[in-house]
Amino acid sequence: MINGGKPLVGEVTIAGAKNAALAIIPGAVLTNGTCRIENLPQVSDVTIQLEIVRSLGADVKMINKSTVEIDAKGVRNAAAPYDMMRRIRASYYLVGALLGRFKKADVAMPGGCNFLPSNALLYMGLHGVVRCKLHQVLHLSDALFLNCNKL
Repeated sequence: MINGGKPLVGEVTIAGAKNAALAIIPGAVLTNGTCRIENLPQVSDVTIQLEIVRSLGADVKMINKSTVEIDAKGVRNAAAPYDMMRRIRASYYLVGALLGRFKKADVAMPGGCNFLPSNALLYMGLHGVVRCKLHQVLHLSDALFLNCNKL
């Protein structure tokens, strides 16, 4: 409640949504060019997601504190670094992008979660969202190896 009888005047800058940013960043991996993403929030999960994309071979350039350009032409690897993938739960968004680009993905379970293989697939939204027929799913402790022969 605001008391005082005086009108509010001024400007407020609204930061980008963390969860939206974490879903959008891996989408750049699907392109063979440059994507510019603006209004990114300055939170560690976003920084880690950008590090993961960079480790796959993308050129990641910070334009300013809330804008990034991701050039995915150099992405040639479907294996994401396990140590980085384990640091954030939202790293599972990358699975769909890797399957879309390479028809395979080699990833750690996100955020150190230990699900059964069927629960992991459900959790990652691979049924219905990615819409591919998985012909190989290998679940080893905290890693998933996924192959998709048809999208």
